[in-house]
Amino acid sequence: MVSVVPRKPFRRSFLRERTCIFLLQRPPLFLFLFVFCTLLVRFTHVLNFHATWKEASEIQVRLDLPFAPFTSTETVHIPGTSTLGFSRIYVLNLVTRTDRRAYMETLVRSLNLDVHIVPALTPASSELLPYRHLLHERGWLNVGGYLREPELACWGSHMKIWSDVVASNLSSALVMEDDVDIEWEIEEIWAQLQKGLESTTGLDGWDIVYLGHCFNKAGPVLYRSMYTTRNGGQVVHSIREARESFCTHAYAVSHRGAMKLLRLLRDTDRSVDWALNRRRRKAHLRLLSVHTPLIIQLRKSADNPSDVHPGDMRSEERPEEELIESTASHFKL
Repeated sequence: MVSVVPRKPFRRSFLRERTCIFLLQRPPLFLFLFVFCTLLVRFTHVLNFHATWKEASEIQVRLDLPFAPFTSTETVHIPGTSTLGFSRIYVLNLVTRTDRRAYMETLVRSLNLDVHIVPALTPASSELLPYRHLLHERGWLNVGGYLREPELACWGSHMKIWSDVVASNLSSALVMEDDVDIEWEIEEIWAQLQKGLESTTGLDGWDIVYLGHCFNKAGPVLYRSMYTTRNGGQVVHSIREARESFCTHAYAVSHRGAMKLLRLLRDTDRSVDWALNRRRRKAHLRLLSVHTPLIIQLRKSADNPSDVHPGDMRSEERPEEELIESTASHFKL
């Protein structure tokens, strides 16, 4: 009878040990492999970035967009369970305002919102170079408005978001700036209002819905609902025609609306909120607003200066806006 000697199982750790000993005994070879692998990883990263940028540029040309859509390297995704019924939620943030970004990350996480933080353009952004001819001060007898560098950067930031909405084929999007406070029960309230909006205007019968606004001359009521809060109180919310709404700190835009805005505001002569109101009257833009607002802008102060108008405290002149229950106050942000 032949006895069979069992083979010892192959140990991968043994191979790793022998490989390490082999390389450590040959420092030049070890250094060469280390540098080669490092450069290979860097080169692959550059190729991926170039491919993403090239794809975004091709989409921009194909769809005739004024700005290229955001690349994956430009956006910061904050995962959550809710987009409030929109295809995507954008938060516009200057990369230098890390304080506001940290605040907004905490705010949206408190509400478990799924959000994409995107970089706002600055007056020095190269993407604005083709549009610097739009800059001008007030015209004769102050007629014609003005568009200075900060307003141009703000206009470009919103135009870039609308370009991304069209390029990504989103049915709708919520756009927020990074200095807002949000209604604590916004998900439940907006779900109720959204049903009324769809029954009144259809799925795509609107261009912009302001969830937050200032100096708004509200028009006729399209839909009104009674909401019972978690504390048992009852609050009336309504959707109205927006006759003259200013500020762009919180609004929803439909796909149809984004396409209209890219065409109508491509050659603007005023800040983006003024231009929206002018085009509403001339180009049949359907602008709606929520009353009372579900999102409000934080008051400007020395600790929270305006990015568009540094040193300007005109927000103190606005009528006082209050939420039913502030998320920032709820979590002491």
